[in-house]
Order: sequence, then structure tokens, then C-alpha cells
Amino acid sequence: MAENGSIILAIDNMEVVQGNCLNCHAIYMNDTTKPVTTTNAKATYIGGGKIDFSIWDNGIVGIDNGGKVGTGRTFYQLNGSQESPAMNVTVTEPDSYVLSYWSMDQAGNSEATVKTTSFEVLADGEAPETTSDAQSSYTNKSVTINFDANDNGDLGVKNTFYRIDGGASVPGSSVYIAMPNVTTSYTLEFWSEDFSGNIEELDPVNNTVDFTIYIIPYAPLKLVYGNSDTDGSPCAYNDDYAGVYWIIWRVDTSTGSETIVKDTKNLYNFDPSVSAQTSCPNWLGGVANWSGVETENLLVTSGTIKYKVVVGVWWNAGEYADYELYTSPLFTLSETGKTINY
Repeated sequence: MAENGSIILAIDNMEVVQGNCLNCHAIYMNDTTKPVTTTNAKATYIGGGKIDFSIWDNGIVGIDNGGKVGTGRTFYQLNGSQESPAMNVTVTEPDSYVLSYWSMDQAGNSEATVKTTSFEVLADGEAPETTSDAQSSYTNKSVTINFDANDNGDLGVKNTFYRIDGGASVPGSSVYIAMPNVTTSYTLEFWSEDFSGNIEELDPVNNTVDFTIYIIPYAPLKLVYGNSDTDGSPCAYNDDYAGVYWIIWRVDTSTGSETIVKDTKNLYNFDPSVSAQTSCPNWLGGVANWSGVETENLLVTSGTIKYKVVVGVWWNAGEYADYELYTSPLFTLSETGKTINY
């Protein structure tokens, strides 16, 4: 605050007294440093190129702004065309070009010399190539499929399009398909175009994907020790450091591939040095937290898709040991579910 009571704000060496700028213009009037413009232009472009300009200027006398960009305006001419202000220029027509450019800072200083650079744009006759991360099948879910397009031109890919089941083409880098109410199959086609007008041909192998979203119900698989579901059968082992585990595999008998869908042994990370996480109520000293009955909800299977189950026992018994108590044959799980007594 000045002695006369007026308010003085100092902003970047500018004094504002009760809304009146005292030396705002003087700052730029005292700036006699000329800006310097650079570009990222290169000698040759395929299918077109984008050239960016950058201005470097000290801006205000006595203040070093570290060469920040954006302290003025850049102008350019392309092959002697009318000058235009811009921070970049994009050229797509095949030809040889001479680019002239210069800048003026906010104090009105023009660059010392008009700079020039020469470059050539070569024709691009190659279409882009597009791939997707689509899978052949999905189960009980909505699906997002992403596209990845590449082009040999310097400007890259202009647009990617897709269509489903021969419908209208839609631009986009991905497609979302909501989970249907019933099992539904789809045909997805996708392609891209570049800035030279090259459009990718629809190849039935590389640009077409057939996939299915399967809607499969779940059914209960009940694992019962003895008659525990009716009379609370006791466990046969007396050890307070013991437990029961079960592993369930989903098996494709046509390929022999097996996938574990539930593994309580690894899930609970059984440690023989601690009391059982899953123990029978009548084990001596055991923790009474297992009924002898376990129910798992699994996808219904048919055809070549089966399940198999292994039930095992682990215990301390002086040292860690475990063995398989029961191994089921391969079986199909229907919508009504299945009970296995072991």
C-alpha cells in the first residue's frame, strides 16, 4: 500500500495502482530481443507430414523465462503462398516444398531473418493394416474389442471403422457389445484409412472375426463327506492340525486341456504349523467349523466339457503330509446340479 493509501499490486514487474497500469507497456517497449523460431521439419515425408513451430524469446527485460514457448506469433509461407499465422502446418499433397517461417513477440520484435527449410512429400500407395484383440468366444459377459491400426505414412491412420453382422459402418478404435440374454454369435469386420486416401481391403482372414458370447447358467456341485448332509458323519482322522481340501478341474475331452476352477488347497495356503482352516467337528481338538458339506456353483457343461474333483486330506502327524481321499470320474454338470458323496 502506498503512503497515499492507494493499493499497489506488483505482477511480473508491472505495477497496477487502483486499476491503472503504470508501466505495462513500458515493459514490452523495453524488450528489444528478437524471438527465435525452430521447427521439427525433416527432409522427406511419406503420404504427408505435420510440422510444428516453437518460439523462444526472453519476453521481459531483466526476467529470464527459461525459453518458454508461446510468447508471440509465428507466420509461415509454403512455396511462396500468402503468409498465415499458425503453430503448425500439415501438408498431404505429394510435391517438393519450401517452407518460410518467422515469429513476432509480444513486444512487436520480429525475428532477425526469415528462415527457410525444404522438404518433400512422397506419395503413399499402401493401405493401413488393422488388427483386433477379439477372442473366438466369451462366457457370461459384456465384451470390449480393441483395434490396433498401423500405416507406413508419417501422418499415420486417419480413421478405423467396424461393422457387426453386415450392418452400418461405425468409426472407432474399439467396439462394445453388451452381454446378450441368450448365447449369440457375431461377425465383426474392421478396416482403416490413411490421410492419403488409401483404404484397407476387407480380408476375410485378417479383417473378419467370428465370435460367440455364450450365456451359460450355473448349477450347484455339492461335495458331501459320508452322510454329513443327513446325519453329520464324523471325520475319520483325529488331528487338531488337519483339514480337508478340494480341487475342481474343467476338462475339454476333445483337446485334453484342463483348467482349475477351484483350488482350496492353494486358496487357503495350508500351513501345518497352524490349526486347520477347514476341520471336521468330531476331530479331537479340531475347530468345529466344517459341516462335512461343501457347495460350489459352477457353469453347466455339455458335450465334450466335463468336470473332475479331487478331495484331499492334509495333517501334521509329526510332519506335514497329505493324500488324495477321493478322485471323481469325469462328469457333466446339468442345470439341476450334482451331489458327490465320498
